[in-house]
Amino acid sequence: TGTLRAPTLTTGTDKLPFSPDTDNQEDSGNRAIVLLAFAEALGSEKKKEYAQAEVERKNALGILSTLWQATGARRAGDQPIRPLFEVPDFFSPTRF
Repeated sequence: TGTLRAPTLTTGTDKLPFSPDTDNQEDSGNRAIVLLAFAEALGSEKKKEYAQAEVERKNALGILSTLWQATGARRAGDQPIRPLFEVPDFFSPTRF
């Protein structure tokens, strides 16, 4: 059918859908995803705990920001540094 489904979680050691194959700890961001979902539930019309929902949302975004810093720095280092245009040096003392 072309659709992917998350595995059924049956034990406490099962990996969440967003876990990488080799890591089920902090680097995966699962905790932040769960906190964001919890914040949405707290801020619902049924619970109406808006202040606590905002605290949980800020915690989750802080975790994601911390995780992204390492990833962003690694990705920035992967980019090749090359000039976009070839510009001749018209003022070079060795030109004449």
